Amino acid sequence: MPRNAIPHEEVLGFIYEYLDYFGYRNSLMALQTESRVPYNTIHVAIEGNDERDEFNPWGRTTAAGSYSGTQVSRGGDSRMMKFPPPSLVGLQRAVSQGNWAEVLNVYVDGLLIPYEVRANLYELIFEELFLVHGIQTAARTLLQHSPVFKEMKENAPARLVRLQKMLDDFDSIQWEENHNKAGGNVGLTVELQKRREGVFQQLKGLIHFSSDPFDGALPSALLIAERCKCQGSAAEAEPTHSGDQPRFHKRERPEARGTTPDVVATQKQWSEVRLEYPISVPQSIHRKVPYSAEKAITTCCVVSRREETETIVLLGRADGVLDFIAPTSGELVRSTTAHTDGVLALALDEVSPSASAVIENKKSTREDPEGARTTTADSSCLWIAAGYRDGWIKVYNFSTGRLVRRFPSVHSMGVTTLLFAGPRHPNLMNHRNFVITGSYDTTIHVLDIVSGTSVFKLSDPHHGAFINALCPLPRGGQLAGEETLQTFMSAGNDSMIGIWWLDERSGMVRSLEARTWNLMTLYHECKDGTATALQLVSTDRSKERIDSRRDSPDVDYVIVGTRSNVVLIIAVALLGSAAERSVQFRTLCVIHARKRVRHVSAHECWTDSLSIPMLCLYATDEEGTTLLYNIEMKWLDAEAWKQFNGAINITKATDENAVVLMDVGKMVDDLRVCGVWHSTSHPQLLAYAPSLSNVYVLR
Repeated sequence: MPRNAIPHEEVLGFIYEYLDYFGYRNSLMALQTESRVPYNTIHVAIEGNDERDEFNPWGRTTAAGSYSGTQVSRGGDSRMMKFPPPSLVGLQRAVSQGNWAEVLNVYVDGLLIPYEVRANLYELIFEELFLVHGIQTAARTLLQHSPVFKEMKENAPARLVRLQKMLDDFDSIQWEENHNKAGGNVGLTVELQKRREGVFQQLKGLIHFSSDPFDGALPSALLIAERCKCQGSAAEAEPTHSGDQPRFHKRERPEARGTTPDVVATQKQWSEVRLEYPISVPQSIHRKVPYSAEKAITTCCVVSRREETETIVLLGRADGVLDFIAPTSGELVRSTTAHTDGVLALALDEVSPSASAVIENKKSTREDPEGARTTTADSSCLWIAAGYRDGWIKVYNFSTGRLVRRFPSVHSMGVTTLLFAGPRHPNLMNHRNFVITGSYDTTIHVLDIVSGTSVFKLSDPHHGAFINALCPLPRGGQLAGEETLQTFMSAGNDSMIGIWWLDERSGMVRSLEARTWNLMTLYHECKDGTATALQLVSTDRSKERIDSRRDSPDVDYVIVGTRSNVVLIIAVALLGSAAERSVQFRTLCVIHARKRVRHVSAHECWTDSLSIPMLCLYATDEEGTTLLYNIEMKWLDAEAWKQFNGAINITKATDENAVVLMDVGKMVDDLRVCGVWHSTSHPQLLAYAPSLSNVYVLR
């Protein structure tokens, strides 16, 4: 990473610490809420002697040596020292004893706590108010006026109704009698004690207790940057407090304060360093495209054409129709004719400009005399392969929407996955000759587009289990390139993955190393061990700064979605000669989501400030929440990757939201997302599900 590139989370951490130390609590809370990057740090004493002498109920402490006027108090000095100083042990004690005033004031107030954790905490407090303490009036007031329960009314109304019913059914007279008989010990059941422990574990994972003193990192960094602008080197700048330097008004022009032109030019360069990848999930619904239940969307893919500014989204419907829509306007561009059953899988084959420029018009197939025809000016000729629930496969020309070839009843059950492979054929306008398909019928077929037949059938590749996914392995190349694509990867419902080699002439397929691999061999903590999705991470080889650093040019990077809450990013390398190839796997990154992951969609982002690309991965979980993970692809830099002894472990998403779930009013366990990326702005997200009556365009 360049010296002037700092992760935005780290920058915000410096700002948070600065604001916290100098008492700008409201600014800290506002910035934390706006950025959605949590601070959640509580400073604790070191061996009973905290440098921040006084403690107040706002959940922070004030330093004895801080600037005057920075102490914060909600009710004057009489409210100070109401609670013991914060610590992890203190949090556990307060929760286990039900001291909720201490928990809220000392540990929770002002922190960016996820909604579900706050809802669980306040729900427990609400129930204990009348079940343990018998204070029915206070519980009713909390339910009616707390912002958490107002938010629950919008997000989970059924949950709020259940709490209201509990309160209405509470018998205060009976509780008083039981309280007197038990001598004061009533209501605190084993279940409530377990819930207290659960709340503690959740808060423990969210709150960071720190004893590190404030070191002025932010002022020092600003001063170094200021001197770098004037001197061109950070080596001569020594860290001192930014208060040594005069602060200029924001609207004051450089000429008015005597700034040199060189400094102005350098300042402009610094201002042009910006984030070129998303740091949040789209928060608003830009458009809804309605679909009836008979036309529900079952699959989706995005087509970005070089000669067009508008990206086209291809939607596969339950009635077998393919819709081409413009996501920004929601306008239907064209549709294919209906099929007898629904679309389950889609695949694209793009001809690179260098390849298509030298191809002449050839005689097309019998299905459509003009379907395969293109011109040399069409530098992004695309073909689309669609797999249907009744086992059919069809190939379409994207430009015209016309049928190129159809393969009736290849499979006896639905086609779950497919891809283009093999050599590029001049009679097909330089498109690949084969389509490889996987199905619920446990077989893999190789289809020849020229002859219109299935030339090879791979029976039982996954021990009688469904074929969940297929993924091309271009061996470090580009899918749109001219090279023959002979290697692909499969994932089955038997918890195994396989690597296969395609003969470019006959279409026969053989297994490399004559075996399949259990997913547990890639990551031993994959409890479910079943791969449900495979996605190739396409790395732009045209970037010279990355080519020289890759440890092997024939390595492919694949995202493996599992049936559990784990998503893997692995490297697949083919070693040895063509006759005796061996396979080597490496697990590069492990993502641990809170819930089971249902769908993933990733995109590589290059930025001017980073020497390696950023992988922006969107995922949906079993509740319908959309997650964003920004992952620096450190494995592309061989020197930097040597510092990692193992894989990158990610346990927290960059951002998440449930805007679709909130709009629908219930959980959407089959929600899927597809990113629509633009060169000039952050992406839009298309959210869809077979169970939904709308396609959501989020931005």
